[in-house]
Amino acid sequence: QAKGASQRSKPKEQAKDWNYIIVGIQSLENLPREWFGTKNSDPYVHVEALGRQPGNIAFDKATNQFRFPTRKHRNVRGTTKKIKITVEDDNIGKDKLLLEAEVSVPDKMGQWENDIIIKGKHDVTLVVRMKRDIKSIERSTDIKRMGLSEKFFTSTSGEKASLVYNHNFRFQQAVIYFPGYGDTFRHPHLLEMFTSLGFDFYSMDPHGCGRCVRFLEDPQYAHDVKSMDDYIEKIDDALKFMKKKAFSNVLIYCHSTGALMFLKYYLKRKEKFFSGVIFNGPFLDWGHVGGEFY
Repeated sequence: QAKGASQRSKPKEQAKDWNYIIVGIQSLENLPREWFGTKNSDPYVHVEALGRQPGNIAFDKATNQFRFPTRKHRNVRGTTKKIKITVEDDNIGKDKLLLEAEVSVPDKMGQWENDIIIKGKHDVTLVVRMKRDIKSIERSTDIKRMGLSEKFFTSTSGEKASLVYNHNFRFQQAVIYFPGYGDTFRHPHLLEMFTSLGFDFYSMDPHGCGRCVRFLEDPQYAHDVKSMDDYIEKIDDALKFMKKKAFSNVLIYCHSTGALMFLKYYLKRKEKFFSGVIFNGPFLDWGHVGGEFY
């Protein structure tokens, strides 16, 4: 009778949310140089959960999420004990392994653990932090709940730009986020971090980008621009709106081609409104392909 009760309780156990392991890269140092010491490495970090493998997981483009769990994943939950982390140098031919290690899954739920220092070849050093949670770092419901206000700016040519933001009357600091190509701001964890640090948050989508694709006659021309100069007027409008509030500290946060957008603006305007800049994976050139993109 006890055995039967135990078997009947299993479906309830399977219905629980999956656990997520979030890995934050703190630093990656001592990377070797290439091409006889004239070129920097092009590293990428790969993270893999070591446990039973469920096979391929279908990806739903409509919701931008993986479809799981399914029947074949039921025997997978709870089997991961280790996380495998590798760092490789991206080459035209074969990628070069710089670092490889296995680390234990965090025991505590919902909080970041202490830094983990991993050493590799040529003294390559990776520092990571990990957190175990019942939710992923980004979910569609979280994005909808961000509660950002939106303001539109119309340029002299009739094109629309969008600025989303949140204000707190107590905050004297601000950050403005410039997304990359084909992107827009949908990172609630980033909003949560800056808000917890006392920053008002802004994010700019120029004409034809992100939220403004809906205004294009043909969405295939999204992010199509002849020059980064085309974005300058829109950034002027966004900063003019921000300056209505007196901030003691203003940070710029740029991802991918958002770095090009901001740098082109800064070189043109020599704006002194900013206190600092954060580049997250800036796209500033074509790497080993050669040539610069402005």
